[in-house]
Order: sequence, then structure tokens, then C-alpha cells
Amino acid sequence: MKKNTKYPGQRFSERLDLFRKLEKNCSETEKLMLNIPELTETLLSGKDIDVEYKFVSEEDHQQLYNLLLNILGKIDRLFLTEVISTVLKEILMNANKANAKRIFFLKKI
Repeated sequence: MKKNTKYPGQRFSERLDLFRKLEKNCSETEKLMLNIPELTETLLSGKDIDVEYKFVSEEDHQQLYNLLLNILGKIDRLFLTEVISTVLKEILMNANKANAKRIFFLKKI
């Protein structure tokens, strides 16, 4: 049996309840999904796009990765996907850390 390392001490039934609560909020999450084909066409037409996040989650990383795949596929540069994705993920992780530090120090004052 595999040990639960992500949620230590949490029983299966508790995780199932948590999953059901998250599932109910699925409709709210769907509103936050990026319209990847539209964003791809906007970028390929030479226009800029703005995507703002307060915190970048793993799901957000996945959406941005899919957007990157779409864009690089359209311009026949898929070989750059992993390099650009790694750089983008590092930048976003640093932004998350910077925001957390800013909030921490603002609360200390």
C-alpha cells in the first residue's frame, strides 16, 4: 500500500470529501480556463496579450504549457517547448515567492 505523502494523516474518506467539494467548485474553475485557440491567434496576428494571476498554481502552469505548445506548433518550433517552458516556470515560481515575501513583510509592519 502506498503511503499518503501529499496529505499525511488524512484518511481516504476525508480526501474523498475534499475532492467532492472541489468538484462542486468546478464551474468556477472553468471560468478561469484560458481560451487557448483565441490567445494563440491573437499572438500570431502580432498583438499582445495580458494574463494576470495573483498566484500561479500547477493547473495554471499546465494551461500556459498548453498555450506554449499551441503557439510553437503553429510556427513550427516545437523543439523549443521544454526550454521555454522551464524558463517560464522558473520566472513564475520566482514571482510567487516575491509576492509571498511582499505580503509577509507588509503584515509585519
